[in-house]
Amino acid sequence: MHTQYNVEVFRRNPKLGIGLGAILLCIAVGGFYAEYSDYQSLGKTPQELTIEQALPSPGAVPESARFVHLAGGLTPDCNQMLEETSNGDVIGTRVLASDATHERWFYVRLKGKTNCTAASAPMVGILKKADSGLPAWLKAKGISVPASSYPLMEMSVDEGSGDVTLLLWIFGGMGILGLVTIVYFVRLKPVSPARPMAAVKAAGR
Repeated sequence: MHTQYNVEVFRRNPKLGIGLGAILLCIAVGGFYAEYSDYQSLGKTPQELTIEQALPSPGAVPESARFVHLAGGLTPDCNQMLEETSNGDVIGTRVLASDATHERWFYVRLKGKTNCTAASAPMVGILKKADSGLPAWLKAKGISVPASSYPLMEMSVDEGSGDVTLLLWIFGGMGILGLVTIVYFVRLKPVSPARPMAAVKAAGR
C-alpha cells in the first residue's frame, strides 16, 4: 500500500519525478567528474615512492590521485581506527598513521578485517589528498587528526584504475537512469485525484 501511494503521488505530480531525476543526474555528473579526474592521473603500474617522495614538502603535494607502491615506515595509531561494516560483516579497516616525524598524516583504508599494523608495511594503492571535510567527519567518529602543515592524505590500499573504472560505470548508469526518469515524467500527463462518490452524485443532480 505504501509503495502504491508513492507511485500515485508521482503520477499526480510529475514535477516530483522530474526533480528526482534531476537529483540523480546531478549526483551522477558530480561523481563521474571526480572519479574521471582520478582515472586520468592514474597509471597502469604503481610508482615506487617513499613517504618523503610522496609528500616532499607542504606546498609540493600533487593535487591529482596517484597509483603508488608506498614504501613502509608509517606508524599507525591503533587507538584511532574504524571498522566499516555491511550486514554485520567487517568489510574495511580505517587507520590513522603518520611518518616518523608525525608531520605527514595518512588516512589508510584497508580492505576487510585486518590488524592495524598492516598500515606500517609497504602498500600498493591509490594515494590522494583527503577531502577537506574528512577531518571533521573523523572527529565526529572520535578520531582527531593532529594539526600539521602537510595536507592529510588518503591511501586506499589494493585499489587501482580498475576500481575507478567500475565507479565510472556506476555513475554513468546513474546518469542514464536520471535522464530516463526526467524524460518519462516530462511526457507524463498529471492524473487528477479521484472525486469522492458523494461529490459525483451531487454533481449528477
